[in-house]
Amino acid sequence: MQHSFFGIDAAYLLLVLGALFVHACYQLSVSVLTYMSSHRLSKRASVRQLLSTGTGYAIGVIGTTSLLLVALASMLSYLRTPSPGETPQLVGIIVSGVVPVVGLLTMTAYYRRGAGTQLWLPRQITAYLLGRAKKTESFVEASMLGAATVIGESPFLAGPLLIAGATLMQGPPASWTWFAILYSMFAALPLVIVTLYLTSGHSVARVQRWREDNKQFLQWTSSIALILLTIYFAVLQFGVNR
Repeated sequence: MQHSFFGIDAAYLLLVLGALFVHACYQLSVSVLTYMSSHRLSKRASVRQLLSTGTGYAIGVIGTTSLLLVALASMLSYLRTPSPGETPQLVGIIVSGVVPVVGLLTMTAYYRRGAGTQLWLPRQITAYLLGRAKKTESFVEASMLGAATVIGESPFLAGPLLIAGATLMQGPPASWTWFAILYSMFAALPLVIVTLYLTSGHSVARVQRWREDNKQFLQWTSSIALILLTIYFAVLQFGVNR
């Protein structure tokens, strides 16, 4: 008996779990969140204020990620064939071609060379995001900042989002929004964990130290995972379902 969730075959849902892991490994949203929180702490913000901005930031990330995922699934759906429940061959070619390139770029260019956790972003974008993070004091401002980080990191998020979008479009359109929100909430779990960690009295320095110690692990595992997910996706598309 074939199992499904949101009308999507279980074999493809394994792809979504892998995409979620890769998505959570990317560090721009966490980097900006810790920078924002450090400035809030330097101004002796209360736990309630810190929790408010952290929650707003996470909601901005979740909302923007959900919109991007639904939009991507909608665009890919225009390429689908008349066969119900099938991802069209053209979508399979696009995903199999783009995702491993994102994986290789993650492996080679995601972090700048040298010590620290400086990311690939152009310095103008970095200056803008960090400048906004320094000035952010309200829930709404934090939400907008969270949305901006998702847009800024979209060239890399395109990898896991393409996999999730190609999977999502197999289900009925009525379920897309809920599926996208659920995906985005799980992808934003690192932000929730960091916010709770900081509001419980721990220092930003510990978060930064953890990021520094584990950046190569996150970089390499996410890169390799994208390549392996592409292989699995291609087998499902051009092997099993052919």
